[in-house]
Amino acid sequence: MGRKIKAIFTSLLVALLTSCDSGTSVPAGKGFPGAEWQMKTPEEVGLDSAKLEKNLSSFSGPVIVIRDGYLIYSKGDLTKQVQTFSVSKSITALIFATLLQQGKLNYDDLVPDSDLPSAPQASFRHFLTMTSDYGLNPHNPGKHYAYNNNAIHFYGGYIATTFFRTKSPRKVLQEAIWNHIGRQDPVSFSGQWGGWDGGFAISPRDLARIGHLVLNEGNWNGIQVLSSSFVKQLYLSQIPVDATANYDKGPNNKWNQHQFSDELKGKYSFAWWILDPETDSPKAISASGYRGKQLVICPEYNLVIVGMPHQKNAPDAIEYVGAVTTALKESTK
Repeated sequence: MGRKIKAIFTSLLVALLTSCDSGTSVPAGKGFPGAEWQMKTPEEVGLDSAKLEKNLSSFSGPVIVIRDGYLIYSKGDLTKQVQTFSVSKSITALIFATLLQQGKLNYDDLVPDSDLPSAPQASFRHFLTMTSDYGLNPHNPGKHYAYNNNAIHFYGGYIATTFFRTKSPRKVLQEAIWNHIGRQDPVSFSGQWGGWDGGFAISPRDLARIGHLVLNEGNWNGIQVLSSSFVKQLYLSQIPVDATANYDKGPNNKWNQHQFSDELKGKYSFAWWILDPETDSPKAISASGYRGKQLVICPEYNLVIVGMPHQKNAPDAIEYVGAVTTALKESTK
């Protein structure tokens, strides 16, 4: 009898936990999903479906394209959680932007205990722009840049415990973002805030909701969730022009990933990547993660693109934008 009761209790517990994380529903609006994404054909929003299919057919993994707030193209499983890795850095920055909108903190507030390995302390601005020098020598926040995973984990953890009274990134994201924009699928988390060892695991269709929030300058169906000025600044490089690299002599590790540090200056804002401004590509930003994870925002064409492959030499953000925008009909360009 004891075993039977235990089995029943376990089943009920699993069911309860599953139901608690089955999704978060919000009212639908024009151009905003409610319980699920509203759909339109590519032609209804000015794209050629044949060209779009041809351009994206070779891209591996799930892909989803949103235009004007409507799902117009998808392939692969849109419901399954996918580890986003360094896309988590960009999501962590958006959590900061919710607190900025609420007036609970400012860019230049100092982050306590961030003076590792020595004084001075770094501000949120420094952590958002990879200029905190956290754990690095020489230590002079704002004067150097390095792609620093441990720095993101530190300030993300500080935000969680200070402003949300929890150590759970999943619970923080639920309160800060999902409660306002909704989600259809479960979300989990592993590893560090910056995505090392996995980060947030989110379904492609729910990640597209986050992208749509950014596309709309932090506003979701009339509710300002993120600071609009923060979102506008994502399209501008935030690393000081006189900042210098702080990684050339150190080991290539979680404190400074050399291959990404090389790309920071001129192309990095508040934990989001700016598409190469020297090309003819439209203005766009991306949250990018290991093995090709991409969340791309292109306001010029009112587009959100999610690509979730897991492969070396996966398409970059510019390739996703090109694949979609070349399918635009001339009248809508």
